[in-house]
Amino acid sequence: MDNIKIHRIPLGSYQANCFLVENLETHNALIIDCGDGEELQQYIDDNLLDIKIEYGLITHGHFDHVGGIEYVQKNFGTTFFIGLEDLQAQYEEPYLFPGVKDVNIVYDGIEMNFEDFKVGVIWTPGHTKGGMTYKLGNHVFTGDTLFKGSIGRTDFYGGNFETLMDSIKNKLLVLPEDTIVHSGHGEDTTIGEEIRNNEFLK
Repeated sequence: MDNIKIHRIPLGSYQANCFLVENLETHNALIIDCGDGEELQQYIDDNLLDIKIEYGLITHGHFDHVGGIEYVQKNFGTTFFIGLEDLQAQYEEPYLFPGVKDVNIVYDGIEMNFEDFKVGVIWTPGHTKGGMTYKLGNHVFTGDTLFKGSIGRTDFYGGNFETLMDSIKNKLLVLPEDTIVHSGHGEDTTIGEEIRNNEFLK
């Protein structure tokens, strides 16, 4: 992934990380989560990014991660993907899971082949029922499942502590230790660092 640049952009009042994965040769970009579309646009303008955002991935459906999706769809023509359970949750818990429209379902274990990116999909429920982790090379985008030194909350609708721990230990910590973890909030980390230092995983 030498020709790839990953922009980490904290957005909105909850500073949820939005990621732009940019191919520096073609300037195609993949977006992962977006909490505030206007703030994202400001970042793009301030950094003079000339990018096309054809595809987007949603790690989970909480409002601080999807609040800007409609803006991105309208202004960039982006096609988004989300886990089925979190799409359904917007009808059951609309405050926490605001409606996202015109999105596609993504499924566990598939590989998505976009023009410049190959993305593996790992279903990691626990923070939400439909939480997804996306793997690009040796990078994983975990949403609110795993953080630097911490783990996701399980006291919201659809959360379950045992399920979350199973997702982390049996789907994420089995990845190579040099795998770079891009979380939904806060700084990046690695799988090895979390194995050694994350007190929640002892």
